[in-house]
Amino acid sequence: MMTTESQRLRSARLALAACAAAMLALPACLVDVDSGRVTDTDATTATGDTATTTGADAEDTAEPPAARLQAAPLRCEFGLGAVGTTMSRTVSIQNTGGVAVDVSQATLTGPFTLGDNHLPRTLAPGETLALTIDHTPASACGVTAGEARLTYSPGDGELVIPIEAGEPSADAITIAEGDEVIPQTRLHLEGRPSCGGAVVAYEWTVAQPVGSTAVFIPSATVAAPTLEVNVAGLYELELTMWGEDGEIVERVQKSVQVTPDEQLHVELLWRTPADEDETDDGPDAGSDLDLHFLRPGADWFDAAGDVYWHNAEPNWGSIDPLVDDDPSLDRDDTDGAGPENMNVDVLADGAYRVGVHYWDDHGFGASFATLRVYAHGTLVFTCEDVELAPGDLWEVGTVTMPGLVVSGSCGDEAITHDFYLPPPYDQQP
Repeated sequence: MMTTESQRLRSARLALAACAAAMLALPACLVDVDSGRVTDTDATTATGDTATTTGADAEDTAEPPAARLQAAPLRCEFGLGAVGTTMSRTVSIQNTGGVAVDVSQATLTGPFTLGDNHLPRTLAPGETLALTIDHTPASACGVTAGEARLTYSPGDGELVIPIEAGEPSADAITIAEGDEVIPQTRLHLEGRPSCGGAVVAYEWTVAQPVGSTAVFIPSATVAAPTLEVNVAGLYELELTMWGEDGEIVERVQKSVQVTPDEQLHVELLWRTPADEDETDDGPDAGSDLDLHFLRPGADWFDAAGDVYWHNAEPNWGSIDPLVDDDPSLDRDDTDGAGPENMNVDVLADGAYRVGVHYWDDHGFGASFATLRVYAHGTLVFTCEDVELAPGDLWEVGTVTMPGLVVSGSCGDEAITHDFYLPPPYDQQP
């Protein structure tokens, strides 16, 4: 029969074994030889998904009751309120620990203020403090966020309460075609205040790619204009709306990215200093430069082998109209600034030439041409502000297939002056 002493030693050995296993998860443990009980000497307090904090760690020799505060609700939410009208919300702060807690102060971020909360204050275990938070909306639109931080002792504790007011704004600018389009897309725009309200005046502006002269139609002061984006690049729209009191209701921005989707996209732009309004249109309203794209072996103004205003959609590939392997001049501008765009989805092997001809200045004199080449939507070649006189032919360079290799010259050596044609194309003054 096992003696009492033997029983105690057996219990101790079993407890030591348990302690050794517990050491894998516990930083330290004590063994009660009489009972065989294992005790964690550095226990920590676990919390759930609540705004709960504890003070300093317990002493190694004895763990005092923890200092702990908990908020209900966990977040302070105001929702949407009237501009200029103060709203109040109350958050219950409870001492859920085992000792009295001294709540020293509450600090707030964002456009929120504290009500009369009588801080500092001491909370006994289980006692509750009603924390009042006020908010006066300055705008009817958008979401405003901040937080309340309560500091307390013992333990240098801190309780953080997120605060949110308002509602997510609706999109004040809508674009029927979306915010990623191809060149020559006519955007249908509409502006309206994102959180409602009366608007009596609108003003649209746009920062557009260099060389683009897009204008709002019928004007920039209507709620729903259109804007034709003919040049590749980023268009940054801004809309300002005014209310009946003459104050700005809302000012919003939105961007549109214009990217060619063809295998090859050639873009010609120009500026003519003597033309004071390059956005007007009509006969003789501006200078007329022309983009040319030649198939291998063709020459300038070749009726079959040159893509230009007189041969805008030639058939260079398959006779099947469903096969998209022919180039096209998609825009011919005759009254200033451009752009003129040439596009093709499938190019056969060979060397293709690109050129610009100054057809007619309509009395405005010299122009400065910019030519850009895009391959699969990526800009691969550009020449900026090449000066041309009426009658000049600028032989820009070549596009070589396979590989879509683009090379060219931006200098005067690539320009043939007084390149006028015999009838029926003779345009020389």
